[in-house]
Amino acid sequence: MWAKSLKHLGKTEVALKKIEQAIQLESSDRKTMLQRTMCSEEDIKQLRECLLLEMNQIPEQTSLDTEWLAGTNICLPQRMKVRADKVRKQHVKRLHRRPKKRDSIVEGSSKPQIDPSEYKRWKDVKENEKEKTSPQENQTEERQEKENDFNVEIVERQNSESDSGQASFSESEEPKKKPFTYEAPEYRHFETESESFSDSGFDTFDEKPHFEYPERTSVSKTSVTKTLSNSELVVSGITLTDRCEASLHPKPKKFETFKYQETLSNDELLKCLQSNKNRYKRCTVEIEFAHKAVCTNLNLADEVKEIVISGRSKCGKVFTDDEVVVEILGESKAQKNYTPRLKLDIAKETKDNIYGKIIGRLKKNRYEDIQHPVFICTWDDFSEHSMKPLCKTVPKINVSHTNCKHKYQVDLFSYDAERNVVEFQKTSTIDQAQKNAYCFLVAMIHWENMYPFGLILNVINTKGDVKTGLGILRLQHRVPCHYSKDATDATKLILQQKHQIDTRNKKVVQCFTISDGKQGAMEAAYSVKLIESRLYRIGIHIVDPTFIIKKGDAIDKEAEKRGTDFYVNKEVTPVYMVPERLSNELFSMEVGKVRKTLTVFFDVSIDPISGSVPENFKIMGTVERQIIEIEKQYKISDVQTLLKTEKMENEISILHGISKYLRKEREKNASFSTDINEMFPYEKNNFIDNLDAFILVKELHIFANQTVASFLFNKYPKCVPCEFHPRPPKNVFLKWKKSNEEHLDNTLFQLQDCELGPSAVCSVFNINPDRYKGLIPIQNNVWESMQESATSKQFGKLRLVMGADEVHPMQALGLENWIELQEKSEFKCSSPRGDHNHFALRVPMFTYFTAPLSRFIDLVVHRLIHAALDNHTEPPYTEDEIQRICGKMNQANRIRDQFRKSCLAFLFAHSLHSFPRIFNGFIQNVTNNDVELFFPTLRKLPRSSKILPINLMKSKHNPEFEKQVDFDRFFMTLKWENRIYSLKRVTKNSPKDCYLRIDPNQNVRFHHLKKWVEIIQALFSDKTKKIDSLMCTTDHHISNQQIRACWNTVNDVSSEVRGGNFAQQTCSYSLSFIYGQLLHIQMCADAQRGMLTPMPQLLDITPNVKICMQHTRDPLGVLTSTATTPAKEKYTAIKQYIDTWMPIFSMEVATQTVNGDSFTINDLPVTFRDGGGAFSLKHSFLEKRDIEFTSHSVDLLDIDEDGKDDQTDKKERFYMSGSDFLCIRCPLEPLNDIVSNFGKGAISPLKRYWIGHAKVHDVKYRTKKSEKVVGVAFVCHNKSPPIPVEMLNKKKECSVEILPKSDVCRLVILSLEMAISSING
Repeated sequence: MWAKSLKHLGKTEVALKKIEQAIQLESSDRKTMLQRTMCSEEDIKQLRECLLLEMNQIPEQTSLDTEWLAGTNICLPQRMKVRADKVRKQHVKRLHRRPKKRDSIVEGSSKPQIDPSEYKRWKDVKENEKEKTSPQENQTEERQEKENDFNVEIVERQNSESDSGQASFSESEEPKKKPFTYEAPEYRHFETESESFSDSGFDTFDEKPHFEYPERTSVSKTSVTKTLSNSELVVSGITLTDRCEASLHPKPKKFETFKYQETLSNDELLKCLQSNKNRYKRCTVEIEFAHKAVCTNLNLADEVKEIVISGRSKCGKVFTDDEVVVEILGESKAQKNYTPRLKLDIAKETKDNIYGKIIGRLKKNRYEDIQHPVFICTWDDFSEHSMKPLCKTVPKINVSHTNCKHKYQVDLFSYDAERNVVEFQKTSTIDQAQKNAYCFLVAMIHWENMYPFGLILNVINTKGDVKTGLGILRLQHRVPCHYSKDATDATKLILQQKHQIDTRNKKVVQCFTISDGKQGAMEAAYSVKLIESRLYRIGIHIVDPTFIIKKGDAIDKEAEKRGTDFYVNKEVTPVYMVPERLSNELFSMEVGKVRKTLTVFFDVSIDPISGSVPENFKIMGTVERQIIEIEKQYKISDVQTLLKTEKMENEISILHGISKYLRKEREKNASFSTDINEMFPYEKNNFIDNLDAFILVKELHIFANQTVASFLFNKYPKCVPCEFHPRPPKNVFLKWKKSNEEHLDNTLFQLQDCELGPSAVCSVFNINPDRYKGLIPIQNNVWESMQESATSKQFGKLRLVMGADEVHPMQALGLENWIELQEKSEFKCSSPRGDHNHFALRVPMFTYFTAPLSRFIDLVVHRLIHAALDNHTEPPYTEDEIQRICGKMNQANRIRDQFRKSCLAFLFAHSLHSFPRIFNGFIQNVTNNDVELFFPTLRKLPRSSKILPINLMKSKHNPEFEKQVDFDRFFMTLKWENRIYSLKRVTKNSPKDCYLRIDPNQNVRFHHLKKWVEIIQALFSDKTKKIDSLMCTTDHHISNQQIRACWNTVNDVSSEVRGGNFAQQTCSYSLSFIYGQLLHIQMCADAQRGMLTPMPQLLDITPNVKICMQHTRDPLGVLTSTATTPAKEKYTAIKQYIDTWMPIFSMEVATQTVNGDSFTINDLPVTFRDGGGAFSLKHSFLEKRDIEFTSHSVDLLDIDEDGKDDQTDKKERFYMSGSDFLCIRCPLEPLNDIVSNFGKGAISPLKRYWIGHAKVHDVKYRTKKSEKVVGVAFVCHNKSPPIPVEMLNKKKECSVEILPKSDVCRLVILSLEMAISSING
C-alpha cells in the first residue's frame, strides 16, 4: 500500500526501493505482511514490473516556454538530432588511409559450450551439488554448514538470463570508422626484440676466460695506454700519482658544510677498552642505510649483542666489516606497550635498542691494501649525481659532474694503468626509463665530505641476460677471474713435465667414484673390501695434490689468495681455486687413472640378518697414504636407482647401510629430518629424488673429516685449523623457547636429541603425550599427502614430508628463529684446552680435508697429515700462520656464500621472469609498514623479496593491531571496500554495511598437538601400524570455526547476490594477518638496483579476492612508460610540445589510476590473440552493475558555438573508445617439477596465473537476438609476459581487474592523441 501511494505521488524510485525491501524479507515475515495488506506475491511482482517500466520510459515533451528556457541545454538533444540527420544525408564516403587492421574482437564461433564441471575446483562445491543423500549425510552437511559459513557459492547461469555476462557473436562486421588511430609506444608490438635492455652506447659485460692472463694495451702516437678489464678494476682498484690525485681534490671552502669528529688512534682505543668495558665495545660494523649502521659485539659472552649507530656523524668514515670501537651513549626510551611503527621481531632482543657512536677503527677488513677501491654501484634516486654501492661498503658516493648539464648525465673517465692517471672521456645521458638496468664502476678518490667522492670509469648495461648478470655479481663480490702471471707460467711449466706414478712393488687399491654432476675435478673415491666373514674394510680416498703444489710456490700463493672455488650450480661455470687444466689432467679421478691419495680406512661389521651395522658398534678410522686406480664411476642417480631396485648386497648398499648408521649415531632421532634447503628452485640438483645417495656421500665425508681432525690434534694440538660452531648461550635458548608455543621445540625434527642448553635436550619423548595441549596447523595438501602415504604403506615418503620442518607453519618459524639466533661457524686454530665443538654437526672436533682442489684449508690439512705420517715433531705451519690462514679463509667463505646466494637469487629471478609461480609463505612478523614472510626453500632470497608492503595492498583504512589471546604477539587486520563481480559465484546474502571477515586459515587444518606427537613417536619407533591408525582414523580434524581467529568468518566475498538484486555495489571485507598464517604468493621478477630480483606479484586470498601488487608497485613500468625528455621553457613546434608532454601526462594518468578505485569481474571468458585479446559482456550485465566502457564523441572536443553557419553541421561525427587499464589473471597448469610435487604442493601450490597488463583498445556495441552486447578489445603492454601457446586463440576464464581513468584524463589523452595523429598525417 505504501508503494502504491508513493507511485501515485510520482515518487517512482522510492516506491521501487520499498518493493525491493519487501521481496528481500524472510519467508515468515513476508507471509505476515501479505496477510495484513491482503496482497499476493503476484501483485507485488506486477507492481515492481510496472515501476521499472515507468522509470525506463522517457516522458513526452509538452509545450515549452522557449523564451524562458533560452540559453539552457533543454533543447540540445533535439538540435543534435537535427544535425545528425543532416550529416547522414550530406555524408559522402571518401577514401580513408586505414592502419593495419588488428584482430577483430568478434569471435566467429557460436556460443561456447562451457562445461560447469571444469570450474568446480572449490572446496565447498560438493556440499552445494549433492542432491541425493542419505539422512545421515544430510545431518553431516548441516553440521558442516554450521561449522563453515560458505558465504560464496558457485551457480550455473543460463545463457538466456538477462544478467549473464557471457556473450559471443556469430556474425562479423567491419569496425566503425575512426577519425584517427594512435597507439602508445609501450603498447606497440614488433617482431624485433624488445628495446628495454638496449645497449644505448654503453658497455655490456663480456666474460673473459679464467685461465689466460689478460694484457690489453693501446698504442698511440704519443704514448702507450694500458687499460684494465672490469674485473681487474674491481679486484685490484686503481693507483694514482700524487699529481693526479691532488688535481681531483676540491679547493678548500671558507665554510665547511659537514665535518666528522676526529677519531682516536689504536693505542687510545685499546686504552678505552681496558679502562671501561661497560662503556666501550669492540665491534664489527655493517652499514645498513646512509645514516644508520649496526655494530655487532665481538665479545660473544657480553650481554650487549648489537649497538645501533644513528646519524652520519656518529658512523664516521668507516667501511662495512671494519673492526671498530663503539662508545655506548644510552638506551632508547622504554616501550611498555607495543607500537606498530617499531618492528616486532620475536627472533631478536625484546629489550630496547642500545645506541652509540664509533670513536675509531682498529682494523680495516675490506680493501685493506687498495689505495682507491672500485665499486659496482647503482643509480641513487634520492640524491643528484650520487651512486649507491651494491656491496654497501660505503653508504653512497658523490661522483664528478663538472661537465653535466642536468642531473640525468654522468661524466665518464678512463684509467691508464701505465701512467696511473685518470682522464675525462665524455659525458653520457642515462635513460631514466632504463636506469635500473645499468651498473656503474665507480672509483673512490677521497672522503673529505659527508660522503666519499668518486669517478665513474664505466657504465655497464646489464641487458637482463644471465651472462651479464652473473658477471656483475662477480664484480660486486670481487670474485677473481684471472690467475696471476706467475701462476699461469707455473701451470704451463708443470704440464710440460711428465708425471708418472711408480706403482712397482706398491699396493694399488681398486676404487670407484660417485659423481654428483658438479663441474670440476673429481676429488674423492671409495672402496669396499671384504676382509673376513661379514667384516668389511671401507676406504675414503682423497686425491693428494701436495706432491705437485708445494708450499709457497706460485700456484699455492694463488690458491691461498682465492681461498676456495666459487661454485653456483651445474649450469654456471665455476671460478676454480686451482687452474682447471692442472686439476683435470693431473689430479681428477677419472676412470682408468692412477692417483696418489690420502685415505681414511675403517673396518665395519655387517649384520647378516638385517644387512645393517650392529647397534653400539664402534667405528674407528685411520689415516694412510694410498695409491688407487679408478675402476668405475657411478652417477648420483645410478646410486639412488641401485638403492631402490637392487636387492642383492653390493658395494653401494653396504655404504648406504654404513652411512645410515653414522648419521643415526651422530644425530640420533634428528636423522629422520629432511633438509629441503637444497631444493631451492634453481638448484636443479634433483636433491629429493636422490636424497639417499646424497646422504651417503655426505656422511662418509663428515666421518673422514672428523677422523682427520682427531688424528692431527693428537699430533699437533696447537696448530690444527678447526671449524668451530659454538652452542648458543643459555639466555638465548631460554628466550627462544619462551617466544614459541609451549613444547614446540620438542616437535622439531632437526633439533631432536640436540642439547640446546645445559640439561636441555629437545626430544619428543621428554614428556607424556597427554601433557601436550593445544592445536597445531598442518597444510591441507600436506596432510592429504601424508594420509595417502600411510594408506599405501609408503612410510619412506611419509617420513620425507613429515620430517621437513620447513613445510609446517609453526615448526618452520620456530626453526628459522633458532637459526637466526645462532652464530656462524668459522675456522680457528686449535689449542690444547680449547673448546672445538661443532654444534651444528654435533661432533667434538671438525676440519676439512676432502676437497684439496676446492678449498685452501684442505690443502693445508694435507700438508699437516704428511708431516704427521712422517713423524715430524714440528708441523709445516706455525701457530701464527694457521691463525692467519683461518682468518683469510673465513673471509673467503663469507664472500663465496654471499656470491652464491646472490647468484641463486638472480637465476631464480630469471626463471620467474619467464614462469612466475606461487609459493607458500608463512607470516613471520607484521608491522604497520609490511608483512614479513618465510618461504620454505627460499631462505637465500633478500628481505625485499619476502615482504608484502601494506601500501601495495590498497586497503581502505590504516592497519589495526590487536594482541593475540594467551600469547605475547600481535596480529594485524586490513579492511577493503571493493566492487567484486563474478559470472559464476554469488553470495547467499547481500553485502552488509559491516566488514565481512575472510577466514585466514582456509589453507590449513588444525589437529591436536597430542595426536601429532603420537605420530612422531610412532615414526621414530618404527610402529607402522600405529602410524596407519593415527593418520587414517575416521576422527575428523578440528573445524576452523573452533579456532578463535576463524570465528564469524566467511570463505569468500562478492558483490554478486543470489537472485541478481544489488542493494549496494561495494563489498566490504577484512582479513587478519596472524603469526604462522599461510598465504599464497605468486612471485615474479622486477629490476631492482641494476639486477633482476624476485618480487611478490600477486596475493591470492580467495577465488574472488586477488591483489596484484605489481602494477601498484610499478605503474609506470607495467601500464605506461617513463618520460625521457625533460620539459622546456619554449617549444619550436606543436609536435615537440606534444612529444614532450604526452609521456609526462601518461605517467601522471597511470599513477592516478592505480591510486584510484577499480573493480574486478571474475570467471570472465577472454579470447587471447597475439599481443592482446577481447571479451564481451551483455549490456544488461554491465548496466545492472554500473559498469561502463566509455566511448567519446570526437566532435565534443570542438568548441564550435551554435551560432556557426550550416557548414559546421556538415562535419562528420566519430566515436573513440576509452583506454582504461586492465589487469588480467588467467589460471595456468601448474609446473610439474620437484618443488611443486613435494607434499602435493607443500612448497609451491599446484596452481599459477598468467598476469598481463593491458589497455582497452576498442569498444563495440552490437545487438544479438534483441540483446545489446558490448565487446571490448585490449592490447597488452610490451612488458607483459608473452601469452602462452595454450592460451592463444582460445577462450579462457579469467579474473579481469578494470582500472578506469578519470573522465578528465580520458578527454585530455584523446585530445593529445588526435593532435599527434593530425601532425603525423
